[in-house]
Parts: sequence; structure tokens; C-alpha cells
Amino acid sequence: MPIQDLDADSIWHRQPEEDEQAYAAFLVFRDLSQGSTVEQACLRALGAGYDEGIAQWQSWSEEWAWEERAARYRASPEAAKAGARDLTDRWTRVKAYYDQNERPPSFLQSLFGRGKSKRSGKKRTFLQRWAEDRRARKHFAAQQSAALRSARGGKKLTLLQRWTLFVRRQTDKDNENKGIRGRIRSISRRINVLVRKHTVRFVLAFGLICMFLGSLLGMYFLRWRRLVFQNAVVFSVNEASVRRSAFQDRLEKLSGRQVMHDIIEENLRLQFAKAKKALPSEKELEARLAEDQKDPNLAKSIAAAGLTLDQYRTALRDEMAQANLMSAGQTITEAEVRKYYERNIDKKNVQARFYVPETIQVAVIGTRSRESAQAALDDLKQGVPWEEAARSYSLDVSAFQGGVLPPFARGRTMSAMIPGMDTTIFALEPGQRIGPVKFGEGWWIIQCREKAPEKILPYDRVKVRARMWALMDKGIPKNGRRIASEYAAFQKRAKVQVFDPFFRSMMAR
Repeated sequence: MPIQDLDADSIWHRQPEEDEQAYAAFLVFRDLSQGSTVEQACLRALGAGYDEGIAQWQSWSEEWAWEERAARYRASPEAAKAGARDLTDRWTRVKAYYDQNERPPSFLQSLFGRGKSKRSGKKRTFLQRWAEDRRARKHFAAQQSAALRSARGGKKLTLLQRWTLFVRRQTDKDNENKGIRGRIRSISRRINVLVRKHTVRFVLAFGLICMFLGSLLGMYFLRWRRLVFQNAVVFSVNEASVRRSAFQDRLEKLSGRQVMHDIIEENLRLQFAKAKKALPSEKELEARLAEDQKDPNLAKSIAAAGLTLDQYRTALRDEMAQANLMSAGQTITEAEVRKYYERNIDKKNVQARFYVPETIQVAVIGTRSRESAQAALDDLKQGVPWEEAARSYSLDVSAFQGGVLPPFARGRTMSAMIPGMDTTIFALEPGQRIGPVKFGEGWWIIQCREKAPEKILPYDRVKVRARMWALMDKGIPKNGRRIASEYAAFQKRAKVQVFDPFFRSMMAR
């Protein structure tokens, strides 16, 4: 029977002729927020099967004036009291739950806090503390969510509704696991579960796997780099290519034994000097190097000798160590050092250390016939570079260096033995060229590259060297034989191990 008097008190209560099911449905609609529809109320109460009951609910809504009764209820003091009471109950339950559960420490607190367990008192590692605190935070978050859900006071599902929801979730999960993508998603979910349960073990296992894969990849990368380096082409002759492996193999066979003996000898000399406490200090070595660096041509001389600055330092250390061995127990005065210096600046002394005669650097093209020399000269006049012409025509050993010879002094090379050649060469000025001229058995084209006049090194620039060499000359007659015999005994006691079979066979020879 429809409602006639909507102005009556408590119109939102059950009416005398109102059906029990209709009133229960009205209570669901009444408790919804303002603006809600009958369909939403039906969906909330019946779930997915609301299609069959929506017609009945709409009929009850029109018959019993649900919207007007719900509006009157929401505007009444009773609704306000019920809302306030419900909100108070919810927050009371949440507060009671939080008071009973202590909040877990944060990450920084666990990092800088104490490392002992509250339960057992045993010390824990950082990873164990981090994993335990992480589990505590996750458990706290789950409990917090559960408390909030329980505080909402939502309507529980019936057994049939829960079973229907479970079947639908299982069906969706089975559909998701089909195919390659489904299997990948299933495996990823299982991995996530394992990671959450065993975080510390997973981190350690993942780190070990990464280390193993990294070392394996590094080993293969280094092997690949070595193969690329060994198979690189060093040079080619027409269509024939010479690779680095073949080139190094030839070098090892030709000069490997001599180079190995030189390196062994250098190390034995330094070890012997160290055993005799004759190695120069770093301060003495730096002082000698600073004195040598006063020469502006030092860098060029080091490069011409095929050395680096570090190799030059090693050679200086070896030289100073030998000088300390030979001059052990000897003293020298300033006058003796001066006398040694004067003797080594004498131009007549061929072995003078501090007198540098006039030097010159030339580039040459040497041929056996005048015709070949003239052909080389014609190419030079047409603009062919000197280095290219030297490689094409010159028979001298300097052809591989473009015909350029190292600097040499007047009267101190093989050219002094050829009549007229030394005089002709030193008469040239930088950039000047002569030829073809005949010297000895060949025809030559000579070009002056650089020329330096004779010079005497000042005493202040060579004072350290002069003192060292003067002491060594003074000590050799007294210490030479003794040092030689002790070094021979040191060589016999030395243990030289060659691990490479190829070089071991060289040592045997």
C-alpha cells in the first residue's frame, strides 16, 4: 500500500503494511550517499546478480517513496547522530589497534641502530636487520590496511558470492597463464613471492650470479681483444699482409734472447746495488735529473736513443748506483772535481765528457751509379718528398728512416775515414743540398737538416755529474776487482726462473 502522509514523524522507519524484504532493500538505499540511484543500491546488495532483482527494487522504490523517505532521513537529527556514532566507533577500533602494535623502525633507524636482536640478544648483520625490518614494515602495513577495512563496517559477502568471486578469479588467472606471455607473468609472480620471502638469500644469489657472469664476460672480452691485437696487420707488401703475431714471432727469435739477458742483467745490477745499500735516494736522483734537464736538447736526445723519460730515469739510477759502488769509501775535494772538469773540456781529449764538438744532422741518398743519383735528384726537383725519394733510390741503411741520419760530430764517424766527405758535409748550412757527388764507391745527394756549433758545458750545469764521475775514477783502482768478484758471486746465487717454454729453450742455449 503506498505511503500517503510523508510529513509524519519517523517516516523512514518500517511502515505497518511494508514488506520485510522491501524495508531491508530501503535500508540499503537509505544508507547510501545523497544522489545515489536504486540501481547502485541493488548492485551493492545483490552483487553481479542484480539484473534479476532490479525490477522488483524499482517497483518498491515507486510504491514506498524511497527517495522522499531517504531525503527526510538524511535531513533528520537521527541520521546525524548515527553518522557521528559510526565514525567514532571506527576511529576507536583503529586507535585501539595502533596502541597495541608498535610501529617498526625506519630504514635509517635500522641502519644506525643497535645490531643486536631484541629476542635472542645475538648480533645481526646489516642485511639481516634490513630484511627483518622490511618484513616488519610490510606486516605492519598489512595490519593497518586490515584494521581500516574492518573499521569501514562494510557488508560481508555470502558464501555463494564468495565462491562465485573465487571461481572468477581462478578463471581469469588460468586465462592469464595461457601462452608465452602468461607463462612469463606466472614466473615473474613466483619470483616476486620468493624475493619477498627470502630477500637476503635472493640478494646474495643475485650478486654471485652477476659476479660469475661478469668474470666470464670479462674473460671472453680480454681473449677477443688479444686475438684482435695479435691478428692486426702491421704492414703489407703489395698484396701480402704481415700480421702482428708473425712479426712478433720473428722479433722474439732474432733478438729475444739478447733482450731477455739485458733485462735480467739490469735487474741483477739494481738488486746487487740495493743489497750493498748503494742505490741513490729519490732526492739525489731528482737532483741529477734536474741538472740534465737544463740541457735544452735533452728531450731530443732521449727520443733519438729510443727511450722514454721513465726509462731514462731507470738508466740514471743504474749509473748512479754503479758510481756509488765503485766510489765506496772515497772522498774528493772541490779542487779535484775542478781538475776532472778541466780535463774533460779539453778539445784534444777524444773522450771528453763536457766538450761537445760541432755536430750536424743530414739526410742522404746513396746510390751505386751517377744515373740513379741523377734520377733521384730529378724527382726532388719535381717536388717529390725527400723521404719518398730516399726509400725509392737510396741503398744506404738510413733509407728506412727516409734517409735521415742521427746527429754526429766532426771527426767521430765513419765519414771521417772517407777523404773529403767530412769537410764537405760540415761546410753545408741548414737547408742546403749538394749532389750528386762521389765519395768512396758511391754517389751521394746530401742535405743539411740541422747544425750546432761546438760548445763547452758550464761547470754549474755539470757539477753533480763531474763529482760523481771523478769519485768513480778515483775508486775504480781500489774497489773495481772487489766489486767485480762480489757481483760474480751474486750472479751465481741468483735464481732466474723462465716459465715460458719458448724462452726457457733460449736460456738453455
